[in-house]
Amino acid sequence: MAVSFSSTNTSRTKKNMSTGACGMERGREEHCSASQHIKWPNQSASAIISDHFHAKQGLSDVIGAIDGCHISIKKPRGEIVYCNRKGFTSIILQAVCDDKKQFLDVFCGEPGSMHDARVLRRSDLYAKASRDGLPAGRYLLGDSAYPNLPWLVTPFRGTGHLTAQQRQFNYKHSSSRIVIENTFGMLKGRFRRLKYFENINIGFIVTAVAAACVLHNICINFNDTDVTGETIEAGVGHDLPQVEDEVQEVLDRRQQIFNIVMNQ
Repeated sequence: MAVSFSSTNTSRTKKNMSTGACGMERGREEHCSASQHIKWPNQSASAIISDHFHAKQGLSDVIGAIDGCHISIKKPRGEIVYCNRKGFTSIILQAVCDDKKQFLDVFCGEPGSMHDARVLRRSDLYAKASRDGLPAGRYLLGDSAYPNLPWLVTPFRGTGHLTAQQRQFNYKHSSSRIVIENTFGMLKGRFRRLKYFENINIGFIVTAVAAACVLHNICINFNDTDVTGETIEAGVGHDLPQVEDEVQEVLDRRQQIFNIVMNQ
């Protein structure tokens, strides 16, 4: 499923739209409505998205970009876990978008102190993609805060010893991946409440954020893109330690993509 809530604090959220854990009629109705507007593309739509990404910087088989952003909230009493590395309290919105800034997957509700990579591993996206892969064997672009996976390709690490071609690949990767940052900016520019929530009910906040993502997609479908976007920092865990690659095969896939791009 493409829309899910964190289950970090089930006593507070009481709901997971992706798994239907709530069991409430309202929860099922919300999930049904959200899934109509935030969903993975079918095979033909996946091919079109991939072609559009390829036209930008020559990266083949990309289906979307992934990142996380902070949703600022009033500090819940006694909950220091929501205090992020920037010094304010927040929850995290993890999202995947396509080339048109349309959300394909959202996962919301983890506390602001959590690293991107851990948020990813706790999401339904990670479980499903690790088991089944992404549509038509395609992959996502993510920054270096994420692990390198068969379905998630990150840039070469800037250790100071990159070749000119590796730096060129990283530029193409970043230029394609920036669409998710632009999407977050458009989302917050369109729905100003996402800049700060005074409500301390985490369940309400994550529902409101998911609803904003649904409405954003509806606006995109109606070509309503005339929005002044917010400036969004690159990644929730952008300046945190880079994540080690999990298996050797993912290095081979990135190298395969690198070889294709550099030989075009």
